[in-house]
Amino acid sequence: MSRYNDDSHYTALRGDYMTPPAMYEPILQYFKRSEFDIDVCCTKPNIPAKKHFTKEIDGLKQDWDGLIFCNPPWNESKKWVQKAVETLKTNRNLTAVFVLSSDKMYIQYMQDYFVKNPHAAFLIIPKKQGFIIPDKPDEPPVPSVGTFIGFISRDAALIASDLNYYNPFGTACFQGVKPYEHKTSEQMTLFGAA
Repeated sequence: MSRYNDDSHYTALRGDYMTPPAMYEPILQYFKRSEFDIDVCCTKPNIPAKKHFTKEIDGLKQDWDGLIFCNPPWNESKKWVQKAVETLKTNRNLTAVFVLSSDKMYIQYMQDYFVKNPHAAFLIIPKKQGFIIPDKPDEPPVPSVGTFIGFISRDAALIASDLNYYNPFGTACFQGVKPYEHKTSEQMTLFGAA
């Protein structure tokens, strides 16, 4: 049985759900934009963006630049987040916005790419959220999953600070941190902590 309690609706095996406006409109408002530069992973254009990379175009093979949006199939999200992290190393202009499952926070790539990454900011939307079913776009989304919104950007500290101030999602936004490096006893002596 699906989360919608009806096998004709939601199934985790499906990877083409579309993001409802309540998830992306606050982000566009924050960036003072009417559209993203690119929706890099879409079923069909439903996110306001200058470019839309559908499955046929394969956003993983394209260049990413500017303010991009990505709601990938959640079972394939690692490679999409990894592309943003790798792209940011050479393209300081990139700000990638991800919509992912909040149930995956314990997975290593989520820890590495968000929690332990100072170029990441993230939040978990309160309450379960629903997504748009492509062949039933007029049906309202039925809340069914915990949702994580993550940012990969050189401006992660500012994004986290601003989103905490403006609080458009009614929750705290966190910046990733560089992992703590254990000090040897010799190093601790240098810091006067031995």
